[in-house]
Amino acid sequence: MKIIKILALVLIMTSCKSNQPEKKDTDIKSEDVGFVLNPKLIDDFYHDERLNPDNPELTNYRVKEFVVDLNQNQKPDSIILYQLNGFENAPGDFHQIEIKMDNGESWEKTNFDGWVRFDNNYIVPDLVKEQNQLNTDLLLLTDFEKTKIIGLFSWVYASEPGLLTFIEFSTGKPRIMLNKKFDLTQLDSNKIAVENYNSEYQIELIDNNLELKKE
Repeated sequence: MKIIKILALVLIMTSCKSNQPEKKDTDIKSEDVGFVLNPKLIDDFYHDERLNPDNPELTNYRVKEFVVDLNQNQKPDSIILYQLNGFENAPGDFHQIEIKMDNGESWEKTNFDGWVRFDNNYIVPDLVKEQNQLNTDLLLLTDFEKTKIIGLFSWVYASEPGLLTFIEFSTGKPRIMLNKKFDLTQLDSNKIAVENYNSEYQIELIDNNLELKKE
């Protein structure tokens, strides 16, 4: 009889627990609230068997580090730029970027074509440079919609536009939102204006989706 009473009590407690409302994560920086990226705006970085970030023979050294709050949680994050050993005479002022968030998470990308300083081969409009929240010509840090974005500018070959890279933090974590060969012509907190081969486009956030519109 005592065993039956204990089993009944366990069943009642289990039922009460299952009927309680599920506690939801209300962190505004959760991945559920980030805007929807557009895969048409993101090309892969060039890699081959040797030119591969997983190649153990490739080593690097630090070019510059910036400490800034990237995900707007009032805690410092880090942006670290690296040059690859042996690439000093290759195009580009740096070839790797590492972003370290305040929670210890690390995110890295490698561009073997090389990222360059403002106007060192890739022309950055003066009105864009004036928006830079960091005192540097190695990268651009500014605002787009409700997130910080980092702009990186790649080496230009002949008449082909250089690779334009933008990294955003709408999920609280770094994500590439644009990685494509474009000339940057204008930038504000609501749109990014670009062109390639005499065609002009605007990149905007529409209904939380990143859209590319031809002018």
